[in-house]
Amino acid sequence: MKINMSYYAMLVKGIAFLTCLALLMFFLNSKATDTGTNLAATEVLFTQSKTGDITVQVNAPVDKKVQLYLFRASGEFVKKLETTTKTICPLKGIGRGQYLYQCFEKDLQLKSGKLLVSETNLKYD
Repeated sequence: MKINMSYYAMLVKGIAFLTCLALLMFFLNSKATDTGTNLAATEVLFTQSKTGDITVQVNAPVDKKVQLYLFRASGEFVKKLETTTKTICPLKGIGRGQYLYQCFEKDLQLKSGKLLVSETNLKYD
C-alpha cells in the first residue's frame, strides 16, 4: 500500500493545527489568565506620614494572602512582606532612594512597579 506524501503532510499539519488550537484554548481557560478575579485591578498603595514612616496596602478584588518583595534599583533585595489584601502594613527601615517592588499571590505576579522615596515625597507607579 503506497501512501501519497502530500495527503500525509496535510494530515500531519491538520493534527498539529488542532493540537495548537486545543492548547491555546486550555491556556485561555486556565488560572494563569484568571480574568474572573480581575488581576489587573490589583493596586499597591504606598503612603508616607509627616514623620517619614512608610506604609503599604495591597488592594485586590478578592481577599487573599500576598507577598510583597522590595528591591533597590540596583537589584539588591531589601524586604519581603507577607500580608493579606486590604491590610495596611508598615515598611520599617526603608530609607531614601529608588526601589522596585513585586507583588505575588502564590506564584502569580499581581503587580510590579517602581517606588521613589525622598525626605518629603513618595512617588510610585
